[in-house]
Amino acid sequence: MTVNDEAVQVREDAEPGTLRPRTGRSPHSAARGRRAAVRVGRAAAPMGRASRIAAFVVGFALFGSGIMIINFHRAVASIDATAVGWILQFIDIGEILVVSQNQAVYWAAGLPTMMGVQVTTECTSAFLVGPAMIVGGLIGLTGRFGAIRTLVAILFASIVVVAANWTRITLIAWATASFGIEGGYSWSHTIVGSLIALAGVLLGLVGGVILLMREAGPARSARP
Repeated sequence: MTVNDEAVQVREDAEPGTLRPRTGRSPHSAARGRRAAVRVGRAAAPMGRASRIAAFVVGFALFGSGIMIINFHRAVASIDATAVGWILQFIDIGEILVVSQNQAVYWAAGLPTMMGVQVTTECTSAFLVGPAMIVGGLIGLTGRFGAIRTLVAILFASIVVVAANWTRITLIAWATASFGIEGGYSWSHTIVGSLIALAGVLLGLVGGVILLMREAGPARSARP
């Protein structure tokens, strides 16, 4: 006699009234099947044609934007100086004057102690954001990652490195205004400033890679 609902059979040699279960598969095989279903569910679906086209467009846009940012680095330096001047207004180092044409920020404006810093080519954010966008463009042109994911990763990396660079320049200005050129500018521009810039680059790189490589989330597998 066979009971189909419970997948249980009665063996003829069994004692009367005794049922011995005979399941279709063991609990171990069922667990392996569930794990395999989870692995299949988490596998990234192949990108369609529209997604690939979007990735290519984003890749070209990022690559071209990176080239333009590097080419117009003096304009980016002017933006850096303006941003740092705005930040310095919240620090008590005197009246702030920004001369964006010279990419310079001055404090104690109008006083004999007036001093300032200039955002040079080596200190501008252009040579931090530009290469990041070029790399993001090349990643987009491979067609292996979605357009939105690539944009989010590069945007995060760019924001982090720019914030670190503005923090570095602000620190240089504050240290120079507070301790002078010998006592403030030297250590803030070389040791501490370099560490801040390096930390920003590393954080932006690691965070961008994590955002680029992270899974979209496990998909629900249909039960047969």
